[in-house]
Amino acid sequence: MYNLNAFVVFFGTILGSFFVYMFSNIIGKPSQKFDLIHSMEFLYYLQDPLDMLKIFFNEWLDDQGILIAGVDHYLENTASHDWPESLNVHMTTLSEEQWRQGMIDAGFTDIETRRVGIKSGFIGTLAIFGRKS
Repeated sequence: MYNLNAFVVFFGTILGSFFVYMFSNIIGKPSQKFDLIHSMEFLYYLQDPLDMLKIFFNEWLDDQGILIAGVDHYLENTASHDWPESLNVHMTTLSEEQWRQGMIDAGFTDIETRRVGIKSGFIGTLAIFGRKS
C-alpha cells in the first residue's frame, strides 16, 4: 500500500481576518514535506502567487511530489474580472501562459494546464499540474 502525505489548500470566498489567520498558519516551511498538494481557489488571493509556487516546490513537496491547482480567476476568464471589486478582496489576475511560466520558473516538470468543467457561460477552471523531479 502506498503511503501518501497530502496537503489540501482550498478556499472559496475568503474575506477579512479569517483569510489572514488561515494564510498565516500555512505560509513558511511545514514540519513535513508532502507527496501531493492540491490547491483550489487559493493562489490568486495572494499578492505574488508565483512566489507561492516556488515555496510549494522548495519547501513543501517531496521529490517526485505533485502539485495540482485549480483557479477560476484568470485573465482569459473575463467573467471573473469584476470579482475583486464586487467581493472587496485582492485577487491577482494572471494569464494561462503566466501560470504555466510560473510553474516552469518554480522548477516544476511534466507541467500541464487545461480548462476543465467547461459549460455554457463558463470557460472552465484552469487546472494546473506539475511534478517536482
